[in-house]
Amino acid sequence: MKSLDKIILIFALILTYNSVFAQTGSISGSVTDDKTNLPVEAASVSLVSSKDSIILNGTETGADGKFKFSNLSPGNYGIRVNLIGYSKVYISGIIINNDNPSVNLKPLKLKSGETTTEEINVEAERSAIEFKEDKKIFNVEQGMNVQGGSAIDVLKNIPSVSVDADGNISLRGNENVKILVDGKPFGLNNAENRNSVLDQIPSSLIESVELVTNPSAKYDADNSAGIINLRLKKSEGLGYNGNLLLNAGSKDKYNGSLNLNFRKDKMNFFGSYDYRLQNNIINGDNSREIFSNNSLFTQSSDATSRYNGHFAKGGFDYNISKEHSLSYLLNYNYRDRRRSDNSISETYNSTTGDLENQSNLITKDNSDGYTIDMSLNYNMTFKTPGKSLSSEAIYTRYKDNTYNNTTENIIYPKSSSEPLLENRITDEVNDEGNFSIDYVNPFSKDSKLETGLKVVLRNNDKDFSVEKFDYSSNSYINDPSQSNIYAYNENIYALYAAYDAKINKFGIKAGLRAEQTDTKGDLKNTNQINKSNYFDLFPSLNLTQKFDETQELAFSYSLRINRPTVQMLNPFVIAFDPYNYFSGNPDLKPEYVNSFELGYLKYFETITINPSIFYTHKKDQLSRTRELLDSNIALLTFDNYGNTENYGAELVLNAKPFEFISLNGSVSYYKNIIDATNLDSAYKNENYSWNGRISANMYLPMFADLGITYFYSGRNVFAQGVLEPFQSMDVSLKRDFFEKRVTLGLRVSDVFNTLKFDVKLNNTQNFQESFYRKRDSRALYFNLTYRFGNDSKIQEKKRRRVNEQPGNDGFGF
Repeated sequence: MKSLDKIILIFALILTYNSVFAQTGSISGSVTDDKTNLPVEAASVSLVSSKDSIILNGTETGADGKFKFSNLSPGNYGIRVNLIGYSKVYISGIIINNDNPSVNLKPLKLKSGETTTEEINVEAERSAIEFKEDKKIFNVEQGMNVQGGSAIDVLKNIPSVSVDADGNISLRGNENVKILVDGKPFGLNNAENRNSVLDQIPSSLIESVELVTNPSAKYDADNSAGIINLRLKKSEGLGYNGNLLLNAGSKDKYNGSLNLNFRKDKMNFFGSYDYRLQNNIINGDNSREIFSNNSLFTQSSDATSRYNGHFAKGGFDYNISKEHSLSYLLNYNYRDRRRSDNSISETYNSTTGDLENQSNLITKDNSDGYTIDMSLNYNMTFKTPGKSLSSEAIYTRYKDNTYNNTTENIIYPKSSSEPLLENRITDEVNDEGNFSIDYVNPFSKDSKLETGLKVVLRNNDKDFSVEKFDYSSNSYINDPSQSNIYAYNENIYALYAAYDAKINKFGIKAGLRAEQTDTKGDLKNTNQINKSNYFDLFPSLNLTQKFDETQELAFSYSLRINRPTVQMLNPFVIAFDPYNYFSGNPDLKPEYVNSFELGYLKYFETITINPSIFYTHKKDQLSRTRELLDSNIALLTFDNYGNTENYGAELVLNAKPFEFISLNGSVSYYKNIIDATNLDSAYKNENYSWNGRISANMYLPMFADLGITYFYSGRNVFAQGVLEPFQSMDVSLKRDFFEKRVTLGLRVSDVFNTLKFDVKLNNTQNFQESFYRKRDSRALYFNLTYRFGNDSKIQEKKRRRVNEQPGNDGFGF
């Protein structure tokens, strides 16, 4: 509790920090239509720091087109105005000082129509962190040390998100997080495929990461931890542009990508290709002590893996007219994986220490497959501002073929028998179709109704067979007792409605989502069929109270669901090796999560803080459990815990204490309470834990940009044991050349080689077990990026330097 008291004290000190700043200045103005000279209502106006382009505050114009920012400290500011259907306007060099405390700008005129090539690129003015309604937005190029990395490396830099040594992603300790790319699931629903897809997306393609901890009713309900949405970059400049990325890492890690874009008139074509070759070394240990027979089992393994991946993307955007637009996107990911394991397994008498048996297991895995995604999106707007209708159709196919060969040699007691040879063959095909319609109807400029429907159809077929070598016939023979075909279908039908309104400085968004779920699992070789049909209502609520332009309070609540996956439900028992088995549980129930969060947002001159408190309650939590089948074999399966709770506090901050330093950080302190006594009276566990992240970027003139990121995750508990702490630190250097058309970078991942996976099952009655796994996570990367074509970002940086010359008021569009 002392640690909690310290954090509360820190929060209190930070919340009183505003007394340090004397804020007396103001900037006011109005926005009008360039053709009609009439006031423009509901235009987004951002206050920007001219020295570093960080967004300090934001507001909207009123019915009279006017806006005002008050309580400003002396400084150099800029104003950015943005509204859909108009070109953007940006002015800089607005000085607030003792002699000039208040500035009233002349009318800012918005040009109606498509955004022109003279617009200011918003990315150049973004801060590292933005806060919008129910989401936090983290801008990748502002303060992230991910040069030459992948989407996995980007997520390692996001507050509240943890990525362990195996690449498993969790949000506030919960792995049941939905990950989207541009709002679409693209191959990421399959847990086995998620990491390979994310590893294939270059960090250079990602513009921002959106974090939604309590999604509204518009989103699918099956995201019990929340939503992480990766926003990819889109070029808005006319003509063609693109970039080429080459990246080489130590220990045979390479990747390269080419991205192209061409925009003309109403059409925009885009495409990209990425190739990744990655080799890894993995070392692991497993120890299991069984109390009933004084048996101690140990297993140590050394493995090498090789991954070849190709990722291609292509599509177009077609602005049919001002009211109608059409988009098409195709993603294709091909992967080829190879892995070799060499393990020694030993069984001892734990009382005498005598060796009872010893064996050597050699395993070779060859796996290849692909994921293909296609989406078609249609959008229609109406004459009424804010009124829209959109529809989307998505098709995804995931296919994977795995060939596993094992050779087991008995070392002790000595035997004259031949090695045991076995092949395991898995063929899996997963098809998914999504269709949705969304409609937005504004009642006024401050209120609207969102409604929609969605249909999700999933079909999975998994064929698993085992062949054992027969020395008498000198051939492999199929073993029907260990082979099976499992077919699984899941259909979800959803309707939602959400009401969004603002009353002065108070905002409310309340919604309700209805989902009907129908599932069927069929184990073909035994004719075991399991069906499930259930209907759910999922309410959501978001409340905001804006005190002034610099501070805001937000509350959110949602009820969500976590449905069992195919892997969790398949009841067939599969032997990973002679000592470790796996089986799904067809009797699993869905997990339900009630989530509450209260957050506060405060902008200062050089720092933005976002403290929050949160609470989640899970009923029938889906979780892995370990149980003994006999004296030598342990089974990994899935069960429903009774109830679990998680509550705590979190602080996210973004600061620029000096001109050449920017800081981004977060810290979370929370308690986990797990009650799975419905499974075993011993399965009750709880603890306090914390995690923290800090990223520092130093801009060193005439040298390079230096970035340092450090992450620490404390010990976390589950019903049967604990996940031990892990930590890592990355360091990067980046230097731009030729007006930022060429960038050279160096990056060292996991500098101190501390990233590991360490689990202990010590909360069980008849056995205890530990797992330790370490990858070669420390690596040195060199990367080169070349940008070419009509890059509007580069051209705009030149224009900004001209606009910021003395005597230029920024209206030279």
